[in-house]
Amino acid sequence: MARHDPHTPRGGAYAARIRAAAGYADLDRVRLGESLGVSRETVSRLFAGKSEPSLEARREIAAACGVPEWFMETGFEGVEELDDQRQSVGQLAAQLREERDARKADVARLEAQISQLAEAVRVGAEAQGDSAARNRGSDPRYRPLGLDTEDDEPKGRERA
Repeated sequence: MARHDPHTPRGGAYAARIRAAAGYADLDRVRLGESLGVSRETVSRLFAGKSEPSLEARREIAAACGVPEWFMETGFEGVEELDDQRQSVGQLAAQLREERDARKADVARLEAQISQLAEAVRVGAEAQGDSAARNRGSDPRYRPLGLDTEDDEPKGRERA
């Protein structure tokens, strides 16, 4: 009598995946057969690995059990690969969040610097404006029209 290798699924990989998918969906052989439109005996042969399902049959089994089609092809090996990919995507997302946060901090720092510069420009402009106003008082070009340059009295008026 041949011994069963414990690392090889009973009935083969497709049989193991069909059993796992049916177990996931909580479908026994009768209910799986009903949803596929086949007999209980046909499902029993699939479970035992005595009949290998076609690609279309694997797709129908996946749909009936609510598992992704790739599960029927790769089984849990696909899950491990997806977990690795999910972890890689998670790491990439974390890096992108860190970069986004660093850029937000850079933007906030630049906005603060811009505000400081704008305030410095405003204060400088006010200081220049005050200085210019003081200079206008002594510069005849800035005297209002109609004022005497000597005594700032309007022209044509008599002094009292």
